[in-house]
Amino acid sequence: MWGVSEIRATGTLKNLDLSQELSILTIPTLFITGEFDTAKPESLARFAQNMPKSILEIVPNCGHAAPAEAPEKYLEIVKEFLKRKTL
Repeated sequence: MWGVSEIRATGTLKNLDLSQELSILTIPTLFITGEFDTAKPESLARFAQNMPKSILEIVPNCGHAAPAEAPEKYLEIVKEFLKRKTL
């Protein structure tokens, strides 16, 4: 449904946009991305703004492989998120 490339949608999901539906998700959600990730911080910020119990964390000086590039920082972010009682 996505298509032949993982980079760009060319299949039947090509024009699917569910971003307006994000507001109905009420579970605590962590968006985490590298500063230079192909999952751009700006894109994730838009998603996070539409989800009432979400936060966005950006791992500095990292790309898409933030868990491998900065494992200590990545784990610190995840652990702090898991410790939260509420958002």
